[in-house]
Amino acid sequence: MGDYDKYFTHLDDDVYRMCDAIESQHNSPTKEFSTLAYSSFSSARLTPPVTPHLSATAKDRNAAASSSSAQWTPFTPSRKRGNNTAGTPAGRWTAIRKSFSEFGIDCDSSDEEAQEVSALLTDSDTSSLDNLFGDTPLSSQGSLSSLGSGWSLPSANTFKVTGSPGKRRIGESKFPSGSSPPKYRRLIERETTPIRKETPCSPVVNDVFSCLSSNSAATASRNDGWNTNIAPSGPALKKFLSGPLGVDLTPSIIAHDVTVQALMDKARLTWGVQYEIARGIARGYWSWTDVQLKVELLRGASRDVAFKVRSIMLNQPLKTPDDTVWRELDREQAAIMENRGRGLGLMGAWRDEPDWYGGQVQQLARLDRFGETYKIHLEPMEKRRSYRLARFIGSRRVLQLRIPDELVKKEVKQVKDYLLQKFILCGRVFVPLTAKENTVYLVETNENYERQPAMWDGDKFRKSFKDIVNWHNALDANADQPISKWSTRFSLAFSTSVPAIEFKEDNIFFIDDLYASDWTGPGKAPAEKIVTDGCGLINEAALKIILHILNLLSRPTAVQGRMLGSKGLWILHPTDKDTEPRIWIRPSQTKINYLRPFQRVHRIFDLVSVSRSSPPISLSKQSIMNLSKNGVPDKVLIDLMVQGLEDQIRPLMEWEGLRAMENLWYVVNQLGGVSRSRLQRLTAGLSRVLGVQRREWGHEDVGMGSGDASMALKEELDTSSYTGRNEFSGAPLAIHELALELIQANFRPEELNLLRDKIRYIISTTIRTTIEKFTIPLQESLGAFVAPDPIGILEEGEVYYRSSQSLTDPTTQTLFNTVIGDGLLGRYPVRIESDIQKVKFVDRPELFNYSDVLIVSTKGNVSFASLLSGGDYDGDDLFIIREKSLVEPFQNKPLAPMPQNFMEDNFERHPERVEQFAHRVAVMSVNEAQRAFQDVLLLSLCETKHGLYSTFHDFSVWLYDYWDPRAIRLSYMFNTLLDSGKTGLRLKPNVFAKDQKDFGGQIPDTQSSRAKPYIFHTIHGAAKAAGDNLLREYDIQAKSLPGMITKERKDEDLLRPYRAALDLVKRVSNTPQGQTLIVELNRIKAVVDEAKQAHQTEKVRLGKARNQASPKKKQKKDFPRETDGMLEASRLFNEDVESIVFFQNVREIKASYAYDLDSNFAFCVAFRDLCAIKARSSPGGLAPVTRAFDEAKSIPSGYVKAMARVHDHF
Repeated sequence: MGDYDKYFTHLDDDVYRMCDAIESQHNSPTKEFSTLAYSSFSSARLTPPVTPHLSATAKDRNAAASSSSAQWTPFTPSRKRGNNTAGTPAGRWTAIRKSFSEFGIDCDSSDEEAQEVSALLTDSDTSSLDNLFGDTPLSSQGSLSSLGSGWSLPSANTFKVTGSPGKRRIGESKFPSGSSPPKYRRLIERETTPIRKETPCSPVVNDVFSCLSSNSAATASRNDGWNTNIAPSGPALKKFLSGPLGVDLTPSIIAHDVTVQALMDKARLTWGVQYEIARGIARGYWSWTDVQLKVELLRGASRDVAFKVRSIMLNQPLKTPDDTVWRELDREQAAIMENRGRGLGLMGAWRDEPDWYGGQVQQLARLDRFGETYKIHLEPMEKRRSYRLARFIGSRRVLQLRIPDELVKKEVKQVKDYLLQKFILCGRVFVPLTAKENTVYLVETNENYERQPAMWDGDKFRKSFKDIVNWHNALDANADQPISKWSTRFSLAFSTSVPAIEFKEDNIFFIDDLYASDWTGPGKAPAEKIVTDGCGLINEAALKIILHILNLLSRPTAVQGRMLGSKGLWILHPTDKDTEPRIWIRPSQTKINYLRPFQRVHRIFDLVSVSRSSPPISLSKQSIMNLSKNGVPDKVLIDLMVQGLEDQIRPLMEWEGLRAMENLWYVVNQLGGVSRSRLQRLTAGLSRVLGVQRREWGHEDVGMGSGDASMALKEELDTSSYTGRNEFSGAPLAIHELALELIQANFRPEELNLLRDKIRYIISTTIRTTIEKFTIPLQESLGAFVAPDPIGILEEGEVYYRSSQSLTDPTTQTLFNTVIGDGLLGRYPVRIESDIQKVKFVDRPELFNYSDVLIVSTKGNVSFASLLSGGDYDGDDLFIIREKSLVEPFQNKPLAPMPQNFMEDNFERHPERVEQFAHRVAVMSVNEAQRAFQDVLLLSLCETKHGLYSTFHDFSVWLYDYWDPRAIRLSYMFNTLLDSGKTGLRLKPNVFAKDQKDFGGQIPDTQSSRAKPYIFHTIHGAAKAAGDNLLREYDIQAKSLPGMITKERKDEDLLRPYRAALDLVKRVSNTPQGQTLIVELNRIKAVVDEAKQAHQTEKVRLGKARNQASPKKKQKKDFPRETDGMLEASRLFNEDVESIVFFQNVREIKASYAYDLDSNFAFCVAFRDLCAIKARSSPGGLAPVTRAFDEAKSIPSGYVKAMARVHDHF
């Protein structure tokens, strides 16, 4: 049979003779790629749905449909029908049917089926098939059933009879073991085990986005699904995968000593304790010799010992423990030892924690320059978030390495070269797996370095590096992907998420995407032609489970998450009412391919975020420029800016009135986002899931460490979690929160210099940031997830939005929920004119169930989301502008196309595919090949320069104009670089050098008389004048109000405890007890005096540090905990005073005496105590309340209900 013998299995000799006859007649050997592309159609075929989105011309949608489902039969263009000329596809099809008929095989006579088979079995042009399925690899089905339904042979005793009487389907014959014909026995031997064990995929149902009356999932036909079609691996890739990965790399020591490690393992020191020991070693706090002498003192559970490591090693007093992290680490270790997959979640309560899941602890490290090389410093563990990989292998198996921006910008090549090693921590081997936003994630493997595996510690449950790679993103299952794109897919395993639902395999469905009405192919449709790009479906039963898990007030309409190898947004299925949770996944959502049966971890829906009602939003510099260039008068924008400043600042100056302080408290809370910050702290990794925090731009700049062990020691970085306040004095570190707590303790601005100064700082900061960032608050506008119309009733240009919370009409002051009328939609980044669009909001009762999600039309020539800065529907947030002053004058502009040859002229592509990579490394040594593989895994660690191109674009707009071709090109440069970590595109060096020369200038701060008008110069001038007037007015008010307490006049309430103690000593000074009281009071004062001296020293040091800090760091409103210069002074102040017998209110006396010495010092070290003294002296007295309840009072009730699952804080 020749070329055919590697394609078909379980076929008899008659079929071979038939195939040989076809090949002989037409000289057209079957194309393997095409044959493998089609999955089984052995079940009943569905009637294709009626869809207005697809034209009746030669639609390449058919190819995508055939790779994903049997629901749409491929369509044959009419111009090709009826042509039976020899040598044409139709002619060959006739010959094929004739040849099959000679052997008694009946074929469907439909033209659609004809095109399928003729494309498979002839040498007609199939070049379009190369890109037919995008990145989705294809799988051999091993039988003619892969060609479609309807093929059958005369029945025989050895055949299973199906379909028409006397017929059976090819592929259902069963040869006795060992009797396979020799011509295709080679294929059977070639098949990989996962493919041979593959079970049928879930039904592929009619697309409800295009037809509500489509067949239900229960009656849908079943095929093998587009996401499990895996192409066989080539020999080079098989060879590469046959060896180990991540093993033959050069070891680099983080912290390890062979002798001490043996002692620690023998003593069974827990991992939490060993990590803290290693952290001290890496920091230079102590040596391995010191550890060797104290191993026996460090035995016990992490929750009992880990927080004591520093105290034991340095012989220092033990501070108040915060064992949150250590308890969680012990809890997770117990789950690892149980070995039932409990860490994945959804298995109920575990070790006193309801609805527990793992992966909640982060092991952090930082890379620092160390002479001519680098050094990894370990940082305290944290408990802030969870992600899929950590839940699967355990938090302790992942090390999160932060790379300072400075290193990435200046020496990324050297950094990457350093990271192409395996790293040793306490005899355990950590290998870099992926990079994400200047953070490299290393995973522990099952390899040991100078130690023996410890069964008592769960070492037998560790996985090899190759197993971890294959678990998440198997090379052989994704061999057709570009290697750069394959590498970026690992980031999906590190998305902060919560395990929400475990779907049964039969309830996971695969449906095709919908395409724009003018898309005719061929090949893979571009993103702008996919009108459902990134958005799937989920039924109400599943959404109700999520409602219960998060304790939400109402069922969400949409959820953002990760499922199998897919990511994106899932919205409510419009018709499915099944009581079991079900989910529908589209090809545009699929990034990684998995074989059936799916592992449990991959069937769990990892929840990233839910749709919620949105608070008011603000315009930014980008949106202001767009509005100005699209017809909105500059005066309108200037008036909104000035009014916004007035609305924010004026309430801060209103101190008189019955409820003036309560209103001031509210305003400070709103301006500083105090409640939101508290909520983020309390909810840890749930912030984004609960809608508290949306997708972030950029990443935190990780500074370069000093490497000074003594200084690091003073930083007291051994607590487990960041609370946002000085742990000794109780003073909040954020200015707004500090002012808020002073106000609620009954301090008033006219009576307390500190509060007055803080309010002035808040005013000046608000004015400065508003002007610098050009922030214009909009009370009527909001934000929301965007999703395609689920029932196809919206016309082009129409959108639907209904809020679950009532909105207020600014004119009539009436409440409403559904937005009607004209509005503006946009998505950041906003760089070109079409990035904001005017649309018509309509009310469609059929869409009533879709609240808090912006529903856009699926009609038209492009996806609506793609018009907005190239967006899609995978969870993008859009902003909705409703202010009439902005909407009415706005004029839509057409999309500015990408410049011709843009990609080729500006970027270097890395077209190497997985199989080609395997060929390249085949000639390398084992070490070189594995280093090359590690280099691929770290492709995302690079300096993208998108921040610089943002500046370049701003400069070009100022120099030329918004619609100038040079500005348009730079906007596309910015957007492309923003996603370069995912696409693998790299900027050409000569391109950047030229752009930096042409557009690297600075925009002047003020308008030049010779320059053309620039909107931001105009706005800046008007806003600065308004801000200066407001600040001047505040200063005048602060000096003129009656009752003002100056620096010479102090608060009597705060002085009272110390003065009372002095009076008592004076009264009894001549008695025997009097001398004791004098001694005790002097002891109290001595502790305060020592703290005062430390405060002054730290104050000087911190002042120098601030002066030496970069401008960027100076602008940060909240300094991180390690730079809180008063921490040591606070610790000294709050130490217990020994041998105090007579004085019962020692803390009050200390705080009052400190206030008498220096009010600023006192509030720094005794903030909590001074607030308590003041509150107790108020007319209404003190209302005792715990910190958790106090912070919860300022959080909306809906969030408090959701926080019920955060048990560590309540």
